[in-house]
Amino acid sequence: LDAQSGKLHVEKLVADTDRGRFTAHGDSQPSKDFKSDLTVTAVLPSAPGRTPPRLGLIARGDLSRMDVALAGAAPGPVRITLTLRGKEQAPDWRLHAKADALDIGLLTSPQAKPSDTPMALRFDAQGSGGVAALEGEFRQGDLAVTVLPSKLSLKEQVLDVQPLALRLFDGTATLRGHADFTAADNGQFKFSINARGLSWGGKAPPTTLKSVAKPSQAAQTPATPAVTLETADLGFAGTVKQWAAIGTAKLVRDKQAATVEFDGRGNDQRMTLQSLKAKMPTGLLDASGEVAWAPKLAWDLKAALSGFDPGYFAPQFKGAIDGKLASTGSTRDDGGLEIQASAEQLGGRLRGRALRGRGRFVMHGAAPGARRGPFPRRGAGRGPESAPRSADGGGLPATRPVQARVHQSGAAGAPPHGRWPGRLPWVV
Repeated sequence: LDAQSGKLHVEKLVADTDRGRFTAHGDSQPSKDFKSDLTVTAVLPSAPGRTPPRLGLIARGDLSRMDVALAGAAPGPVRITLTLRGKEQAPDWRLHAKADALDIGLLTSPQAKPSDTPMALRFDAQGSGGVAALEGEFRQGDLAVTVLPSKLSLKEQVLDVQPLALRLFDGTATLRGHADFTAADNGQFKFSINARGLSWGGKAPPTTLKSVAKPSQAAQTPATPAVTLETADLGFAGTVKQWAAIGTAKLVRDKQAATVEFDGRGNDQRMTLQSLKAKMPTGLLDASGEVAWAPKLAWDLKAALSGFDPGYFAPQFKGAIDGKLASTGSTRDDGGLEIQASAEQLGGRLRGRALRGRGRFVMHGAAPGARRGPFPRRGAGRGPESAPRSADGGGLPATRPVQARVHQSGAAGAPPHGRWPGRLPWVV
């Protein structure tokens, strides 16, 4: 191994470590337009009975003509290629990536369990300098995302997106816009996001032997209708120190529609949520408040519910809820988080059952890195030996009282319901 200023030479280097076997051979000269002739390989450890992940990297050429390839198996075939051709200031380039069954756990820990849903992806991008045309697809389990033909440009701190288009959840989402950050402390931008036809959550009634043999006698379990985001349009424009975000959306479930309106204004430290309204046939939600991220995280949010149906957002929780919600919080000087939340005058129906109640939650979070202090169970001694333990054997983090009173009622045979006053058993 010979490392000098602007130059690296590796002669048949082999390293056997607890993280795998690595080899390297060749030269790299960053001082000469990154002229390279380098080969690197890695064979990572794996659990008994599993094929070890293998990767190999080859780099040949310089910035005027460079070929880079990464290939191997993890556990399915993985291949990434990058080519550069032409001028130093704006070379023509092409990137191609493909993986048939990529399990990230294999690359991070030999003891990781095999993924039931390895990733499959294909991505292609090409362009000149900071101008790029791209497309691709990603799949993992039930999730499938396609990058439709899109165009991006980044030149001298100016970003143009015309457009970036995705197909997901049986619909499309498109981002268009422009951002100019030549004034580093107060960049200007104007973006729009438009979504059409996204759908999620639907669930068919279960199939049983009785429903197949004697459909007329089988208990009828209703299907959970899917929710479709028929339209959504969000605009985000202004400068870093003064911007606005305004949007509308229409959701459809079981042929009934709900609308959402959003209006937020902010700067480089905070956002004022002037209005968040969700209207539906059963009622509405009306929220407002403030969220800050500098000089420290803090928020103060309130919402009034009048017949609000959460089923438009979480299909299994259809209902019509009344009540008032509030939450405040902030980060202390020591980094710990203070949270307060309350729910008052809860009423209405949820998942086909009557609902009423109220609740209050207060948390005094430990400072990052601080040792979690033990505290006693109610009625026990104050020493460490009486401290409650978490599932992993550690002391539970300090909290303050959590109080709730909830009552739900429904027909016989419905899921369990009841009334639970009091405090969590580990609260002082």
